Amino acid sequence: IRRPPRSTQGVSSAASDVYKRQVDDDARELCAKAIIRRGRARARKERQVRSRGAKRDARERGVER
Repeated sequence: IRRPPRSTQGVSSAASDVYKRQVDDDARELCAKAIIRRGRARARKERQVRSRGAKRDARERGVER
């Protein structure tokens, strides 16, 4: 678990800079993962819709899959 530096100096210390960078990197990584998940979910939904359409078309033509 990362914790911020204990010092409350007005000037930024090297330790606090490292902490801030780690927090920023973690936030970026979480955001990227969410975007990837959203894209995968959208692609899965599109495949389902296409599959349903193909099955419906086959039924209308009288062809069973």
